[in-house]
Amino acid sequence: PIGQPYETTTNARAINNSGYIAGYSKFQASNGREIASIWDSNTNTTIHPIPNVDARTSQFVDINDNNLALGYTNDTNNSWQTFVYEVNGEVTYIENIEAKPTAINNAGQAVGFAEFGANEITSAFIWDQANGIQEIGPDFSWAYAINDHGTVTGFRYHIATNDYSNFIWSEARGFQDIGYYEGHTTTWATVIDDNGFVYGTAIDSNSGHRTVFRWDEHNGYIDLSESLLAEDTGWTLLTALDINEHGQLAAQASYNGETHAILLNPVPLPSSLILMLSA
Repeated sequence: PIGQPYETTTNARAINNSGYIAGYSKFQASNGREIASIWDSNTNTTIHPIPNVDARTSQFVDINDNNLALGYTNDTNNSWQTFVYEVNGEVTYIENIEAKPTAINNAGQAVGFAEFGANEITSAFIWDQANGIQEIGPDFSWAYAINDHGTVTGFRYHIATNDYSNFIWSEARGFQDIGYYEGHTTTWATVIDDNGFVYGTAIDSNSGHRTVFRWDEHNGYIDLSESLLAEDTGWTLLTALDINEHGQLAAQASYNGETHAILLNPVPLPSSLILMLSA
C-alpha cells in the first residue's frame, strides 16, 4: 500500500516513469477533506504541496515524466482552481478562471474544461507556461486527454439535437468534430495515443448498448467489443481509461455482471495491429 500511517484514505490517479504517484489522501488533520498528494514510491515519502487551509479540497489528476503534476482545488463555494506543481519545487496556479484539469503531457501542456465569457459556459481548454490558457472548443465541450504531439481529444454536447460527439484539436489543424460511433450518440472520447488513435466510451441511445471504441482518421470508428470479444465470452467493454507508449490500453469491463479492471495488449501482425484482452 502507499501512504503514511496518518493517511486514512489514499487514491492514486497517475504514476510517472520516476515512480512518483499522484492523487489525493484524507487524514485526521484534514477533517476528512481530500488533499492533493504525491507519493514517492522509491523512498515511501508523501508530499502535500497545497496548504490545508480555507476548507479547500484538492486533488492531483495527472503527472508527466518531467515530474510536473496537474491538479485542482475546490473551496466551499464550489469554486475550482487549476494548478501545476513541480515535484519538490513550486506550485503555479493557472489564471483566475473556473477550470478543472484532466491531463498533462510531457511537454507540460495541460487540458481540461473551464467557464469562459460573461455567461461562464463550459468549454475545452489547453494551457502551458508560455502561452497561458486558451479556449479550444465550442460551448459545452470538455477536453480529456492530450498526447505528446499536442493533439487533444474530448467530447461536446449539442443542445439542438440533445446528443454528443467527439473531437480532436491541434495547433496546426484547430478544432475537428469527429462525430460518434454509429447509433451511439452518448459518447466520451477520453484517451489519445501518440499515433493519434482515440479511445472512448459510447452508448446506443435506443438499446442502451455500451462499448469502447477506437477512432483514427483512416479507419474511422471501430467497436472494440465486436472486434475483440466473441459473444459467448461473457465480457463487455465499458470504459477506456489510459494508454501508454507501448500501446497497452487500461480499461474497465464487465464479466457476468461484475466490473473488472482489464489490460488490452497490442499484438503486432505483419500488416496490422490488434489488441488482446488480459483480465
